[in-house]
Amino acid sequence: STVTIASSQTIDQIVITDLSGKVISILTEKGMNQTIDVSDLSRGMYLVKVSSQGNQITKQFVKE
Repeated sequence: STVTIASSQTIDQIVITDLSGKVISILTEKGMNQTIDVSDLSRGMYLVKVSSQGNQITKQFVKE
């Protein structure tokens, strides 16, 4: 299973956390599109925080 993140700006960092705030993964590959392998994650809800050129956005996703 994968999660794909697409941005109109270069992505600087992606941080995946569980709902308690525990950091699961930090990715620092630069690019406008990132595909993240989440097959090792347990089922549940996660937060993904994307940092790009000083801006941040946080979204939820569910691993089934």
